Amino acid sequence: MLVVELFAGENMLKLIFGNHRCFRFFTGMVVSAFLFAGAGKFTMSAKDTEAEAAYEAAAGLFNLGLWEQAAAAYKEYFKKHPQHTLAGHAHFGLGLCHFNMKNYASAAKELKSAANSKGPDKMEANLYLGQALMMKSPAMPKDAESAFETGLKTMGFLKKGFIKRTWDGKSVARWLKDDENKERGQLAADMFIGLLQATYLQGEWGSVVDKTAAFEGLIKGSKVEQRTRVLAGEAHAKSENHKAAALAYEAAANLKGADASEALFRLGLIRLNHLKKFEAAAGDFHSFSAKYKSDSKRPDAVFNEALCYYHSYYSGKKPHLANAVELLGSFARANPKHDMANTAQYYAGKLEHIRENWKAAVKALEPLMGDEDASFDQLEFLVADSYHRLENWDKSAKLYMKFARGNEKSMNADVALHNAGVSFSNLKKPDMEQAVAAYELLDAKCPRSPHLPSARLKMGIIHYQAGRFEAARKPLAKIPANHPLKADGEYYLAWADLDDRKPVDAARRFRALGERLAKGGGKHRLVALCNLYQGIAEFEGRRFDESARTLAKFVADFSEHKKLDEAAFNMGLARMELRKWDAAIKGFEMVSADSGIHDRALYQAAWSKRLATKPAEAISYYKALLKQHADSSLANNVALELAEVEFEIGGEDGGDDSAKRLETLLGKNPPPKAELRRLALYRLGIVQYSRKNYSKSAKAFEDMLEDPAKNLIVSTAWQAGEARRQLALVSKGVAQMNEYKAALKNYETAMGAKLAEADADQARLQQQALLRVGQTKAAMELWQDSQKSFEAFIAANPKHELIRTAYLGLGWSCQNLENYPKAIESFGKTVKEGVRDDAGARAQFLLGECYLENKNFDKAIIEFAKVESLYAFPQWQSRAAYELAQSLLRKGNRDGARKQFERLIKRYPDTKAAEAAKAELKLIK
Repeated sequence: MLVVELFAGENMLKLIFGNHRCFRFFTGMVVSAFLFAGAGKFTMSAKDTEAEAAYEAAAGLFNLGLWEQAAAAYKEYFKKHPQHTLAGHAHFGLGLCHFNMKNYASAAKELKSAANSKGPDKMEANLYLGQALMMKSPAMPKDAESAFETGLKTMGFLKKGFIKRTWDGKSVARWLKDDENKERGQLAADMFIGLLQATYLQGEWGSVVDKTAAFEGLIKGSKVEQRTRVLAGEAHAKSENHKAAALAYEAAANLKGADASEALFRLGLIRLNHLKKFEAAAGDFHSFSAKYKSDSKRPDAVFNEALCYYHSYYSGKKPHLANAVELLGSFARANPKHDMANTAQYYAGKLEHIRENWKAAVKALEPLMGDEDASFDQLEFLVADSYHRLENWDKSAKLYMKFARGNEKSMNADVALHNAGVSFSNLKKPDMEQAVAAYELLDAKCPRSPHLPSARLKMGIIHYQAGRFEAARKPLAKIPANHPLKADGEYYLAWADLDDRKPVDAARRFRALGERLAKGGGKHRLVALCNLYQGIAEFEGRRFDESARTLAKFVADFSEHKKLDEAAFNMGLARMELRKWDAAIKGFEMVSADSGIHDRALYQAAWSKRLATKPAEAISYYKALLKQHADSSLANNVALELAEVEFEIGGEDGGDDSAKRLETLLGKNPPPKAELRRLALYRLGIVQYSRKNYSKSAKAFEDMLEDPAKNLIVSTAWQAGEARRQLALVSKGVAQMNEYKAALKNYETAMGAKLAEADADQARLQQQALLRVGQTKAAMELWQDSQKSFEAFIAANPKHELIRTAYLGLGWSCQNLENYPKAIESFGKTVKEGVRDDAGARAQFLLGECYLENKNFDKAIIEFAKVESLYAFPQWQSRAAYELAQSLLRKGNRDGARKQFERLIKRYPDTKAAEAAKAELKLIK
């Protein structure tokens, strides 16, 4: 007798609900235990005895849980005894082996044979057959349904009808009343749930509902009741009978079991998406979150609860606004990677905008700007409008235009275009071109806008500021004569003259306009301005003395005027042109700290000090600008310039301060503009190299190479290569090889760069880069490649000042390639001119090495001796003495070698060669 130990497989049913949420649950395939007996008691022939023994052997292996071995034994049994009395049982056993090995296709085949044969229990065989058909890939729910139906019919359940046969609920009731069926109730429930799931997988929703109704008596109180209610609920939902679906889900949710959470969640979805019972749905999702804290759908429940309050608010329940904002926001914060997080955040931001909580609206909505969800159609406008209310002109302007351009007829486009123009004009560094684009769209697409006269004035101002003077005059002239802004239009016509390279005419126009307005009592706001810009016009006409006097008079006459800072600033500029540095600084220092041009005044004061050759005194102005105007458009430039000054005058500490300042500049968010970033990276690389911080130096130069300035590619790549080379010289192993590879890449970049124009310094660096390529490849032991590089350098630069270095490198490569004649020739050219430097010493030493490696010991001895006598470099002299002794030793002259080793030790006692010589002497003696 053997015990069958089967594990049910998991057939996942994918159920898709509203809001594009995807949920899954598993079908429960419950496998009961079976007892397999032997052949029974009957008279058998010898052949039957052999067959039974084969069967019992297979059954014994099955009983031990050795599924593979049992399967093989069953197959051997079938091969020899296909017609045996127990063949049906064997098919059943083999099917169960395959089932346990999760080979469901083979299991289905054998179980089908078992179900159609005599012997095995029809109910059990069909139950497992149905399960195998459901679990095989691809699943066969229709065939599984047939197997489950057969099993149920075998158990005594009946169908009724002629054309459309359905299960007879009355027969189910009768079956349940029969005491003989009580023990088989669970088996019947297992068979039924398999049948129902097979029907469900075929999409036969009406049939799922009918079967549930027919077997209600069997289902009620059974362990499959909850699963049945869930499937029935889904079938109702698919059939769009949402009330019935809600009842089914609610019933399942109130039962104990693994599907309670799924049922409760679906109940909430039905009430939210279809029945519009928002408060009830919110309660369902809230209960789900509280009860099932570890469920993977808990975040979905939290979102859906928030969504209930969101829709409830829009349906008229105003008090639910706060609930919706709180829940949506907390959901988005707690679940940033959830696929509904952005939607929740958008809804929260939209509601915050309604509440006029501008900062909260921006905080919620701005991170979504990259989302392309079509339902976020007002996203840009909401963010732009919130920033506009917060007077963040930069962001509001950009977002308004993003929203309105191309959609000028859409809702809020008129407001967006007008406000965009205002925002662009109010920037610390106004973007007048964008403002013009906004106003022109407003003029062209919204001719009835009440904001149009103001837009035309501003458009005229912007055009004149951009040098489009004719374009400026057109909108200014269109301002109605009786409009309050007409005087401003005439005022800016004078500005157009000023910037139309007619400063003398502009000065005269400003003076005339001021005098005319003064006749009205002298209180018109443009009177002082006309006097101010008369001085500026004189400045533009390069009449610096007149300008300085006019502006000084303005400062005296209008000391309380709000434009005093502008007058003082321009007075300082005029004095700078007169090279009156101290007087200029006095003018800049009159610009108040709360002035919009205070940063510019500090900047010009710093430059006055630098132009007066007092760079150290410029530092305080630079630092004041960065401290007081961190958001200034000049801040990044100032940081770079201050770093330059600190490095130039600060010595060791200055280098440290400069490096920190440059790193801070480069780490800013948003990052500095491309050109400034390049300059900062280049300067940082130089500073770090000077501090021997080669790793940071290399990184700075290499970062710049990702987006290089064309005129600095060669020098930047060269410096990056040099920094990497320095790192390689102090590294070992893999780290050293990686540094050499990085250096090589940089040198090759320098070589490959195209020079914009004739530049001797850059060309020289390219030549040296080629030489460094050869040296680097040699260091990497890429001898053939290094030989080619050195040969290319020599061919291109035969008279270069580093030609001897090239010959030395070529000889070294050839030596390592065992091309001794060419190596000797190259080393000879290195020492030919008799220059007594390190390159010469090394080349002379390597000449000896070549002869030694070629076993020309006498010649090697001569060349090594030259190193000692001609080159005062102990590291090479000691090595040459050692190799000379080795040459004697290899000639067999042990006494001569001993003497040379002893001489080496005495003459170069603290060298590595001396240590090696001591070891050799021990061997010789």
